[in-house]
Amino acid sequence: MKHYTLLRFVKLNLYFFSAYCLLTGLWYGVTNRFETEAATVVKEIMLNAAIFGLLFSLLMLSWYRRTRLLLATTKISYAELQQRLSAIGFEKVPQAQKSKMEVYKPTPPKAAAMAGKLFVSKSPSFYIVEGPARLLKKL
Repeated sequence: MKHYTLLRFVKLNLYFFSAYCLLTGLWYGVTNRFETEAATVVKEIMLNAAIFGLLFSLLMLSWYRRTRLLLATTKISYAELQQRLSAIGFEKVPQAQKSKMEVYKPTPPKAAAMAGKLFVSKSPSFYIVEGPARLLKKL
């Protein structure tokens, strides 16, 4: 997929930002930090959440960096490829329309949910597998 890493970065960043804001806001509410200067506390939460979200998103993207793997169709059959993908922890996502690219999602505990999706397409002589480099090494 063309811009999957960028899209994944934005989603992770928003997720970590909102989770940090929510949990820190709850903790500050329990400890009564909003009673003195609420505006300053909210600014502090937002700044810390932005930094945390950015750093943690970058960490996840570098931990599960993505790569492209070419597998010769003469060396591996389609059924064997699907078997190997399920062995490393990915299951096929059912699609409503017929597409050239198949999408696989991680299934914990074999593949972490933060690993992201795996994309498989077929050219005349290769299966093109795009996904997290650490997990594709096992393929």
